[in-house]
Amino acid sequence: MIEMEKDYSLEQLKKLAFHDELTKVYNRRYFKEQFQVEAQRTTRYNRELTLLMLDIDHFKGVNDTFGHLVGDEVIKIVSEILQKAVRDTDKVFRYAGDEFVVLLPESTKEGSLIVAERMLQMVQETQYLVKNKRVPISISIGIANFPSDTEQTENLLSLADKALYNSKQAGRGRVSTVTDTIEEKEKKEYVFIGRGQEFQTLEKKFDLIEKGKGQAVIVSGQIGMGKTAMIYQFVEKIGKGRRHSFFRGKCKQTNDVSYQPIREILSRIYSKKELIFYSSFNNLVSEQKEEIKSLLPEFEQKIENRRARKADEHSLYFAIYKFLQGVAEVEPLILSFEEIQVLDKESLLLIQYLVRNLKDKKVFFIFTVQPDENVLEFVSNFLLKNENASLIELKNFTKSETEKLLAYHNIPLTMTDEIQELSAGIPIFLKELVKFFKNTKEMKIDKGKLIEELPQTLKEIIQRRFNKFDSELSEILEVISVVGDECPLRILEEVSGIPEGRLYEILDKLLEFNIIQEDERGTAEIFNFSLQIEADFIYNQISEERKKELHLKAARTIEKIYIQRIDKFFEQLTRHYKVVGDSQKTLSYALLSAAKSKSVYSNEIASNYYKLANEILANKLEANPNDRDLLEKYYEANFNFLEILEKLYETKKIKKLLDNLLSVSQKLKDALKTSDIYLRLAKFEHQVGNFENSKLLLENSLILKGELNDLEGMALAYRILGNFNLDNKFYLEALKHYKKSLELAQTIDDKNLICTSIGSVGIMYDALGNFEKAKEYLNQSYKIAYQIDNKETLITTAFNLGNLEARLGYFEKSILILEEGLKIAKQIDSKQEEVNALDMLAETYKNIGNFSASRKRLESAIAIATEIGNKVQKFSLTLNLSELYAEIEDLENAEIFLKEGEVMSKEINVPEILEKLSATKIKFLFVKKEYSECLKELEKFDSNLENYTLIHLYLYQSYCYLNLGNLQRAKELVNKMVEQLEFYSDFTSQENWFLSFKVYDKLSGRINSDLAEEYLRNAHRIVSVCKRRMASQENQNLFISKKPNSEILQKFRDKIS
Repeated sequence: MIEMEKDYSLEQLKKLAFHDELTKVYNRRYFKEQFQVEAQRTTRYNRELTLLMLDIDHFKGVNDTFGHLVGDEVIKIVSEILQKAVRDTDKVFRYAGDEFVVLLPESTKEGSLIVAERMLQMVQETQYLVKNKRVPISISIGIANFPSDTEQTENLLSLADKALYNSKQAGRGRVSTVTDTIEEKEKKEYVFIGRGQEFQTLEKKFDLIEKGKGQAVIVSGQIGMGKTAMIYQFVEKIGKGRRHSFFRGKCKQTNDVSYQPIREILSRIYSKKELIFYSSFNNLVSEQKEEIKSLLPEFEQKIENRRARKADEHSLYFAIYKFLQGVAEVEPLILSFEEIQVLDKESLLLIQYLVRNLKDKKVFFIFTVQPDENVLEFVSNFLLKNENASLIELKNFTKSETEKLLAYHNIPLTMTDEIQELSAGIPIFLKELVKFFKNTKEMKIDKGKLIEELPQTLKEIIQRRFNKFDSELSEILEVISVVGDECPLRILEEVSGIPEGRLYEILDKLLEFNIIQEDERGTAEIFNFSLQIEADFIYNQISEERKKELHLKAARTIEKIYIQRIDKFFEQLTRHYKVVGDSQKTLSYALLSAAKSKSVYSNEIASNYYKLANEILANKLEANPNDRDLLEKYYEANFNFLEILEKLYETKKIKKLLDNLLSVSQKLKDALKTSDIYLRLAKFEHQVGNFENSKLLLENSLILKGELNDLEGMALAYRILGNFNLDNKFYLEALKHYKKSLELAQTIDDKNLICTSIGSVGIMYDALGNFEKAKEYLNQSYKIAYQIDNKETLITTAFNLGNLEARLGYFEKSILILEEGLKIAKQIDSKQEEVNALDMLAETYKNIGNFSASRKRLESAIAIATEIGNKVQKFSLTLNLSELYAEIEDLENAEIFLKEGEVMSKEINVPEILEKLSATKIKFLFVKKEYSECLKELEKFDSNLENYTLIHLYLYQSYCYLNLGNLQRAKELVNKMVEQLEFYSDFTSQENWFLSFKVYDKLSGRINSDLAEEYLRNAHRIVSVCKRRMASQENQNLFISKKPNSEILQKFRDKIS
């Protein structure tokens, strides 16, 4: 370890950091850095690069015979010979123990072979005597060259290692090249046992990727099915001669980091494919660069022309999409996401967005998943929504497949039945049994029969294997299990206290046993367990005291080493200090983790951290209820938590939290905080329909904000007050409050608030029948929203304008505007707004008689509502579809969707839901001409018919009474209906107007001549109103003509005649 208290010069520090203490050659850490540099230079300038990997033959025997001091001397002798054998431009590194790596830039394979042979000869000619006894020294070497042996520079180390292994197998003291091992490799090419069909599916998908057709595959299987192993084998296979980039993103079991798999993929592209990273990154605009940087803390480059990030997830999604698109333009991209069932909602939404939008790019998404109940709905919806997606389900190995596996590993086939029965054909169990056979020295087999008993469970295999490890190996495994999914070498070294050289030897042993795996990120070396089950087993073996000790060491090491990049480790530090029991540190890091997740719109994970922080604060306040600093911190944490819960629509939790915040703000005697909470409470009460409470809270908030001269708060309060009056049909009062909100917003020059307030004023003029004014304000709101790039307001305003044009009879214009709103919703990937747009378009198409277009849009809206889990809207849309089928007299489908709606209503159980269901039933019964049943259902609404959304039910009552012979009641009801239609200036529902006309027409023929003239006058009054108000000639014709110009309307006319 470096003793920092000594007065070292910068050059001395560099030498200590990058040189091996024993041999003085470069160390492994420096190799990682230099290999990256040389690999990039080689690729950029299209040059050759050769890597030699070598070790000392029978080195353990030298140590055992002559002692460790002699062993160290032998290592020094070999290192000196290697330095003499190479050029000045070449570099020698001590990799681990008796292993060395030599980098030969711009060296051909043939030239490198000459250098390697020279090394062999020089070592063999060396005489080293100990007590007049010659110490035998020889080395084995493996060579790999770019580009003759591989098209990927990162493969050089593993290829040279395989060539070295071949040298040792062939008798040691020799050089082997990658070419020398081809025959052996072909002989031992991995047999895809039990997975041949699955590999064919993946290969066919990759063929499509190369043609620019993006693909997605979900690999489903229980724990132990070998999902991840199959992906790696597939990638390794296609890597032979087919260009691609492969990056994996492992979903953490703890799921405590926002967008964890995406962060990992970005990090790997940055560290392993720097040229490709920058080729894409540099083509992004500055805002997009900021979004990528927000997920990549290790990226420290300053961004020119920096602008503030937009406060929405759509900007983040779009930036990642543009970046990956740029990467895929260089070469096909394979992205693996492992164990997605543990992911949070936001991560899943981001992944779905990327799959949809990269479907025409050379990107192959491969997901692994355990098929539990929580994820089955996601999988089915994912496959339904993405035509480029497919499912691979992995099953247990059959007996014949197990037999092939045993034969491949030279295990007696007479043991097949016993092993198949024991393992049940679970691949991971079979793999561990094979590993057990290979690694254990105690297992004895006589004539194909076991003398010793096989381990009965996977846990027992792991237990037996770990029992054989010495204390150092066990300690390193304990540290890795405590640090978590990613354990950097620097943390491992600090926490364990084992010197770097010895640590590398231990790690290499564990890598050889395949217990851990190494994940290189640039110059950093990161280790994790190959199997989560092994990590869990080791962690659970550690005593509680030892756990606390290791977690504390890990936390302090992170704080010490990564002080400049501490934000990358907030989540880990929260977990470490929580186990340690340090509530103050846990609180600090939990709040930082929450803010970090919130900044990238990962609300679910942010919510978990705020919950933890608030639990700690609540406990502290119990002990010190009047501590002002604690109360302030509690208020701030809960207020931030509130913003997250509002986005997650956690209604019950929101109310409870608001009440807590009000109590704390009053305890603090902070008028501004209290007024803010009154405002939030008013908004909440308004949303849940408690209008009187909402009004009272708004008035309280306005009083306080007026006293504080809080203009922004007052503007928001007046806006919510306007919403309250709008919902209660107090239109003039609502208009007055919206204008007051606009005036205050203009005073403080809040562009977003100005934009939304102008839109609200437009909506009020629309409600009051001043359509020209309404258009003027709505268009002005749309223009400002466009200028400030507020896409959410653009969508809302487009919807309001579209509805207005429809009410004025300009249906084609309405459709164009609504389609524009839908287009913007798709751009920002706002699924909720897509649903809203499709719903409105469906209604508009229905009004012009285009029932096919209406049905298609309703079906699309239902699919999206299902995808985003909006059960209430899915229910409403399903009933709309039922009503549509009823209108075209397809009673079979109408009944199917009505029954679907009935099933959904039982899950939701909200009064408004039951109201909607009854309304749909009424329409269905009406079309079936079951008038008595229809009236029974209508009786449920007697007290509610003043609600404008239900006034069309007057018409059904009227028509039912008309057909049942009660003409007087029919007349009363149809008069009410027309009064309401005229009062609200509603010309969107042709069904209502047309049926009103027909009721009057039929009434005129059913009663005495004295009254017939009056009803005919009413019928023609409807026609004249429509002629005056409805601009489109096409729509006038619907009411004037005795022969409607639509086949559907003709059917409808026939139906009601």
